[in-house]
Amino acid sequence: MNPPLQRSLKLCCLAVGSVLLSACAIEPSSSSKPAPIEEIGSSAQHAHHTAPTAAGTNSPVSAAAEPQPEAAPRPIQNPAAANLLEDAAQARAQGDYTRAQTLAERAQTLAPQEARAYLELSRIYEQRGDTTRARQMAIRGLSVVRDDPSTERNLQQLSAQ
Repeated sequence: MNPPLQRSLKLCCLAVGSVLLSACAIEPSSSSKPAPIEEIGSSAQHAHHTAPTAAGTNSPVSAAAEPQPEAAPRPIQNPAAANLLEDAAQARAQGDYTRAQTLAERAQTLAPQEARAYLELSRIYEQRGDTTRARQMAIRGLSVVRDDPSTERNLQQLSAQ
């Protein structure tokens, strides 16, 4: 193969590779729901508080010593899966377990690494009285949960039943 043709082929392969890699880095569409914004109270709530000490005097106690509210779970990366899980939770709350299960299973198929899909399925099975399947789904959810203490705690509770 002559050198100019070989060089052109290399450049073409490099360009195609770059396009393919950049397609993997595209952010989800703007139709996904924004993360919830936590309201913070007045600055007086975050100031030092006083508490009686053993000697009976008041000393400042840092607000950090108080239990902090749990961080909001990370947003679900797949907007379609997020919408399906929201609809599944509503159907479950209305007692329509068949529809709830169908929606949650579709969400789990779209986002197999999303622990909240397994949590929703576990809750559905639990409310249907199928504790074995509820526990299985909770254990699967625990295997994929990350950076979401609330979901992890709920999955642990369901897996222990």
